[in-house]
Amino acid sequence: GEQFECSLHGAISSEQFGDLVERLKFICIESGHEYRAHVVHAASLKALNPQQTRMRITRVLDKDMAPADHKWKMEYLGNPAIHRTEVSKHFNQELVQSVLIRPKFSSFVSPAPFPMLPGLGFKMTSEFVREGLIFTNGKMDCTVSQLHSLTAESDLNTTSPYDPSTHHVELSMTIGMGVNFRDTIEELVQFAQHLHPYVSFVKVNLREAFSSVEG
Repeated sequence: GEQFECSLHGAISSEQFGDLVERLKFICIESGHEYRAHVVHAASLKALNPQQTRMRITRVLDKDMAPADHKWKMEYLGNPAIHRTEVSKHFNQELVQSVLIRPKFSSFVSPAPFPMLPGLGFKMTSEFVREGLIFTNGKMDCTVSQLHSLTAESDLNTTSPYDPSTHHVELSMTIGMGVNFRDTIEELVQFAQHLHPYVSFVKVNLREAFSSVEG
């Protein structure tokens, strides 16, 4: 069934990476583990879908997994939901306004789904490797990562960061239909406030994020 992805996005200087990791180890239920994923963004062709549905295709690259288990996760992402009323004024309102909530429908596929994208009305817009650490706190994941470019041969073992001076930070939760948006927003914002002053959270520009590697 339909779910909603709720997220906050930000960045830190790579010089502060160690300090942020120590803070996350202190406040998270589970300590971080290495995370590496091959990510592709795609957008629907406007002629077929004026709503500009987006797609995120991800394959976790885990050295402990058998190659057959490296399945691709296809996620259809709808337009952001309007959800910002009723959030307590005790929470940082700038962070509240930066929370991104959008409908999501996920499925796992194998082999790689790229040849079928045109038939589904989608066009690939970017491809990169996301590499870093992921922390879990209840239903929330906090990923601290860098985005790496692929070589011309698309060799996943020889990537290099687009911007070595910056790490991306993403807080995310997936909720089902009927779950209170307000409670989810407040949980995300409360956690984000614990990461002050290391992380600068921003409001995501989806058009920009899905036309380059910046998102």
